[in-house]
Amino acid sequence: MLGTQGEISADFLDGVYGETEGNPFFIEEVCKSLIEEGKLYYAGGHWRRVSMESITLPPNVRGAILARVEKLPGPVQEVLQVAAILGREFDFEALHGASEVDEAAVNTALEQAERAQLIGQIERAGRLSFSFAHALIPFALRESIGGLRRQRLHAYVAKALEDQHPEDIEALAYHFVAAGEPAKAMAYSRRAAERAERMYAYDLAIRHLLTALEMLEAREGLDTRLVLLEELADLYSQLNEGARAIPIYLEALQLWRGLPVADKWIAVRLQRKIGATATSMNRFADYQRFAATARASLQAGLVLTQDEPPHLETARLLWTLSRDAWYVIASADWEAAERYALTAVAMVEQLDVREELSPALEALAAVYGARALFRERVQVCLRRLALIRDPRFSDLRERANILLQAGSALLSVGEYAEALGYALEAASLSAQIQDITKQANALTLQGQCLFALDRWDDLLVIEEKVRDIQTRYAFERMGVMVCFYIALNAAVKALRGDHDGANVLREDAYGIMVAIGGPPERWVRNQHL
Repeated sequence: MLGTQGEISADFLDGVYGETEGNPFFIEEVCKSLIEEGKLYYAGGHWRRVSMESITLPPNVRGAILARVEKLPGPVQEVLQVAAILGREFDFEALHGASEVDEAAVNTALEQAERAQLIGQIERAGRLSFSFAHALIPFALRESIGGLRRQRLHAYVAKALEDQHPEDIEALAYHFVAAGEPAKAMAYSRRAAERAERMYAYDLAIRHLLTALEMLEAREGLDTRLVLLEELADLYSQLNEGARAIPIYLEALQLWRGLPVADKWIAVRLQRKIGATATSMNRFADYQRFAATARASLQAGLVLTQDEPPHLETARLLWTLSRDAWYVIASADWEAAERYALTAVAMVEQLDVREELSPALEALAAVYGARALFRERVQVCLRRLALIRDPRFSDLRERANILLQAGSALLSVGEYAEALGYALEAASLSAQIQDITKQANALTLQGQCLFALDRWDDLLVIEEKVRDIQTRYAFERMGVMVCFYIALNAAVKALRGDHDGANVLREDAYGIMVAIGGPPERWVRNQHL
């Protein structure tokens, strides 16, 4: 139907299959309807669709499904409507708990629906439950229910799940939102966001937090909204979307100013996070956009900490100030950067907060590396490595970061084989936590080590991994990485005597860097490398 015009992405095909399960009639009618409604459109060489939440079934598809359902007795249809609210799969206990009829009536309804081939039994981990025969059946049933009744059914389902499956917080969040119960909807959405973040599913966590903010009632006050905004900005920062994170931090800071009794350390934390987010941006253009705001925020935080005894937030602010002092290499103040870092390390040691020592040491290691004190940098990185060997160290993101920094430090003193081991370990962890930036950094470190070890053929394998990530993620850092590996391969060809091939690749790499960084006079030293 669509293949003659543009490309159909794998994501789009998966979406259509998920909604229609490959039924040709459903595929054709759903696609036609989506095109007519403008919800399926052609842009940028691809067919694109809106989110599933905004899709409705075409009348003829809905009619075909409901015609089968309407052959059953009224009470059976009502039980199936409740089942549809529960979802594609449901268990008897939850269905009975949410229904307004007795156990025998629910049993009878399920038997008749099964004979009509609308549902079937499934067994998971030894437990019997039920599933609609097709994903569009519950979809059609839900659409056939009036708004007020649908809201009431969501409330019944939410109560039943709360009693029987209190651990299913994602479903509880969804049903309490649909039931129009904002207090419980917000509470479960926050818990669902926390669970998603622990699983490194940051996009999902963001969706839950946005729902929690929508459900937040005015009577909840500013405190809760401030906390939710900070958590949301933290997630965007984790995803390297600093341009989204910083305005949200600023909004939270504005709320803090309106609190009747404001804890100053909340403001210090928010000011520090604004600065840290700015100096972690992948695109220098984004940093330039927020540089003045970040610098002002850090200085405002520093003013708030004056004349205060040692405090963990002060130490965090100091190591962020250290990074800010050198982030723009052309105007770096290395003496200030070292002073801030040393003060941060000393303060953390004085406070005896072992788990906070790693980022303070990282700030110091960065300064030593830039000042060509490579052996001193290695010693600091080895101190950080000792921290993650403690079984109580559970922060996988920081563990990957420490491994990368240790590998980079060892590379700078010629310990290529040891550095490669840390790069491989960091790559595995970064993939586990779905951190694309750290995956990119780990692959770059691997490439440098392999080149130095004369393992040139292995570079081709790394380049394939880079291109695979580039295909799967819209990530600008990949452009720099592809350039890096093209340049490495150019060097390999030159060393092997293929000077013409090396020159072709060198020109390719040069062209990519010009496209990314502009003319050479604007490049930083890594781009020249």
